[in-house]
Amino acid sequence: MHSLVDEHGEWHPENWIPRAEHPALPPRPTLWYTPRTSSAHLPSTALQLNPYLSHRLFGRPPILLDMRDHLIRAQLGQLEPATPGEEPKQYLFCPDGPDGCQPATYPPVTEMYISALADDNCTEFPWPMLVTPRDGLPVMVRDVLNALIANFEEWLTREEVAALSDQRRAHMLRAYWERAGTIVCGRIPGDDDGLRRIDYLGDRVWFRGLEPSPDGVGFVLFVGPAP
Repeated sequence: MHSLVDEHGEWHPENWIPRAEHPALPPRPTLWYTPRTSSAHLPSTALQLNPYLSHRLFGRPPILLDMRDHLIRAQLGQLEPATPGEEPKQYLFCPDGPDGCQPATYPPVTEMYISALADDNCTEFPWPMLVTPRDGLPVMVRDVLNALIANFEEWLTREEVAALSDQRRAHMLRAYWERAGTIVCGRIPGDDDGLRRIDYLGDRVWFRGLEPSPDGVGFVLFVGPAP
């Protein structure tokens, strides 16, 4: 435990080893649930999504996340009531704290497959993603959000751009030029940044949640404009 704080009082949570057993601690309770690898192959319709990840038909999403930005700047979607004359209070989402370290599904799984993009006119989503956390731990909320950010941050290849329709390419270029002049991750990318997958989404770059795919294979990603 002393290794979590250095001599200057700074916290170092990276020194904590998940599921480490110490001889001075009592044995793990028998009801402690350890996910099996086979649970990752359950149909998505049999899994219950964490409320932070569940798509809402109406209202603000549970997490306000611009997928062009760092997860550390995400906010909780639910606003605290404000006193008269004051703005509603907003709170940051804690990816390394009690918010992001919750299991993404129940029962927990060791893999999550995001297979489709909602309301997309392409016949097949070009970049499905498999979320796999480290050390065989269950997939947590932060793992899913980090995987989304990393996936859409990738640059597009010439072949991927050529495979799109003329209308889609024009749509992406408009999104690219807007992003090039916008502060993203604390800087302005500039007009030499290059097309990225996030430009495929146009102005719908905010995370709106997931839903199980109707066929039980993976989850459907919902995105939208700034709330």
